[in-house]
Amino acid sequence: MGVRTLGLFWCVDVAEVRSVAQVSKTVDNALWILQLLGEQGAATSIELAKLTGLSRTIVYRSLSTLEARGFVRRDGSSYSLGLTILNLSDSIESDIRTAAQSGLEQLAARYDATCVLVVADGTDGVILDQRVSQSGPTQIRYSLGFRSPLAAGGHGRAILAFSPPKVVEAMLGKLSDVGTAERLRETLSEIRRRGYAYSSDEIRFGVSGLAVPILDRKRRAVGSIGLVTVAGGLPDLDDVSRTLMSTSASISEQLLR
Repeated sequence: MGVRTLGLFWCVDVAEVRSVAQVSKTVDNALWILQLLGEQGAATSIELAKLTGLSRTIVYRSLSTLEARGFVRRDGSSYSLGLTILNLSDSIESDIRTAAQSGLEQLAARYDATCVLVVADGTDGVILDQRVSQSGPTQIRYSLGFRSPLAAGGHGRAILAFSPPKVVEAMLGKLSDVGTAERLRETLSEIRRRGYAYSSDEIRFGVSGLAVPILDRKRRAVGSIGLVTVAGGLPDLDDVSRTLMSTSASISEQLLR
């Protein structure tokens, strides 16, 4: 980079700064492919080319590079996330993941359902961890890293209801019309009053979810924990919500130590 010293000042060529600041298309394409594999699950290079609109050559080169680094793995013609991603994910939000482990396992076993831990990333909710009951009639699984808007689903709204005003307003600003935004405001107010969020047939058709926020000292959500099961599969919403709130309080207490 063209850097010149003038006394105590450093002067950098503006054009070169702009060049450095530009997004690398090669890296962006690879990250896009990783995100799709996380959200959609395993896919072939042809399927990924269709989803991204990139040429098969670009997709193949990206996949080859990612495979060499362990970010994806290939099984025949299909690609999925590799062990490098899983190893890196262990270091992300490790405190809340560690604090929630016991609760996730106990809730999944008690209600024969999938118990999910979600954290916010901007105006999206991202699945950070989950436990799937091995004895339940239907096993519902999500890819770790799966994301959806905080306005959608019980886990997202449980976080949004207890998020800073700027996050709430940013989410409301993305909605299609004033009426939808106003209904969401009312829903968030109701979630704050009762302490939990319920959803059905939103993120996945035929699936219901109930989630509660995990709160910090200022009663702001740092995440949410809840159950997902087949529609109508939660036997007693009052009992489930009380148990979830107790588990959430325990996680919060561990985080505040």
